[in-house]
Amino acid sequence: TNWSRIMAESVKLHLGCGPNIKPGYTNVDAWVDHPEVVKADILDLPWDADSVDEILSEHVFEHIEFEQEERLWRGCFRVLKPGGRLVYSTCSIEPEENQLQVQRLLRKNPELRLDFIQEYCPDNKSDGGFQALLVK
Repeated sequence: TNWSRIMAESVKLHLGCGPNIKPGYTNVDAWVDHPEVVKADILDLPWDADSVDEILSEHVFEHIEFEQEERLWRGCFRVLKPGGRLVYSTCSIEPEENQLQVQRLLRKNPELRLDFIQEYCPDNKSDGGFQALLVK
């Protein structure tokens, strides 16, 4: 992988992408072998501070160890530019993984603001979910 080319061009990261490759994003996953995926540990993001415009996190945080979540959040906030956006999306309707997590982040990180929040109730198509847009 040509890291310098990817890092110079990329401003939108899709963390823990798995097989879900998103066009327009640098898709990042340590466990996926695919030509359109940067193989990197999301707990140690190899991007410079204040270098990323957007981070998309779909169904990632609720699947990592609780002790590692704080490290992932710090890494995300480190690489986001001022005004950068973090899309936090889970496949959970549990408040401690969603609203309470976002409230805690806003308390601990006064430079962040909440731009959007939505909860999806379970139905015959899904188990429900949650999305929040945080801006640095």
